[in-house]
Amino acid sequence: MGFKSFIGLLLCLSSSISLGKIQIKKWNQKTAISSDGKILNLSISTEVNGLKKNQYYDNWGYNFPKSQDITILDTYMGDKNYSSDFKDNTIRFKFSPAKNGEKLVFQINYMINKKLTDHYVKHDFLTAPAFAAGARASVTVTYPRDLTHYSSHKRFKSCGKSCLKWKGTIPQDGVSESLDLTHREMLFRASISHEFSSQDKLSALKVKLPNYFAFGPDPIKSLNIETNYDSTRSEADDHIQYSFDKLDNFNLSIDLEAKVLSKARAIFPSSHWDKQDGLSIDKDELEFANQVLAKISNTRKNKEAPLYAQISRWVYQHINYDLDCLGKDISNKDIYEDKKGVCLHFAQLCTLLLRAAKIPAFLIYGLAYDSGLGRLAPHAWVLVKHNNKWIGIDPTWDIDSGKLPVSHIYTGWNNKTNYRMTYYKTKPTLNHHSESDAQKI
Repeated sequence: MGFKSFIGLLLCLSSSISLGKIQIKKWNQKTAISSDGKILNLSISTEVNGLKKNQYYDNWGYNFPKSQDITILDTYMGDKNYSSDFKDNTIRFKFSPAKNGEKLVFQINYMINKKLTDHYVKHDFLTAPAFAAGARASVTVTYPRDLTHYSSHKRFKSCGKSCLKWKGTIPQDGVSESLDLTHREMLFRASISHEFSSQDKLSALKVKLPNYFAFGPDPIKSLNIETNYDSTRSEADDHIQYSFDKLDNFNLSIDLEAKVLSKARAIFPSSHWDKQDGLSIDKDELEFANQVLAKISNTRKNKEAPLYAQISRWVYQHINYDLDCLGKDISNKDIYEDKKGVCLHFAQLCTLLLRAAKIPAFLIYGLAYDSGLGRLAPHAWVLVKHNNKWIGIDPTWDIDSGKLPVSHIYTGWNNKTNYRMTYYKTKPTLNHHSESDAQKI
């Protein structure tokens, strides 16, 4: 007569039966992530109980998710006589009869075939299953040394440079935390171009652009600036002014190209950012921001996390990403009430709330990998001061660990493009177009 357990198929040769079980006592899982997927060594220590006299178990099965491409490498049951087979993503053990009180250890070494993407990040999960609730568990994951994790972990702790570990009793809902990996560093060629055009003849033009790549976290290996007309430059803290004195019928271009060694652990220079006013806030917005902070305080779940992380997580959960908002200037109140925006609006609202909470913060700009476009594209996130360090966080992507994907390339914090011009008799119509891009070198 057959019956189902909570972990697989168990058979018992008895005509009159009450439900017994193989109770999981220990769950020991070691995961090694590689570029080809991940190899798992799983050891499940169990004890048979709940059987009547003359009842026994002689078979057990473990079902893998159908979505996983599994290769079984090896199985083991200690001194127990057994055989195993793998079919339809289920591993089945057949073994000599096991009665009440007998301890069984099932060991499965297997591989999940899933290559690391070449898009700078890999998303995975650190798990211990709910069906093993109450068992003592040890879950360890290692990953290649050229990678680092940028996700926040409540339970998992570092056990080395490329290692995370959790030990404890598995709760009723199991354990599941995201594991987000990126390269520790990567060299990019980043380019920013501005074009100004007019059908009217100009005598001179002055263009004020952000001081790109200045005061960022990443070493700049080289920076080249080219213009198609001779110019003089004057540099200020947050901008560079280009002065063009002699122009023809006019198509002006300013092109910047930088080699940037982008690093996942992005610490911005305190020598610059400590001098900036990261707490200023309009009086009209302060009352609104304080009302929102009060609601966050009443609803936040993980009060052990730093306040800046709680605010960033709240923005991520409260605002829906909506491409219809792209390019629109939206007030913080409208972002909050309409619950929608793009990265700029996520970062804008988060910066306001951080400042209202007396946490210094800036909205910053750069490039990040866009999976929809298949390339790096303009992006906005937040610079925040925590433990006397300036770190980048991303409320759009729900990242608050102080690390960012290596594809986050900072370009500036004052993204406004201003220009003023002189002209002959009539004011010309001036068109402006800009583009930015980055490629891995």
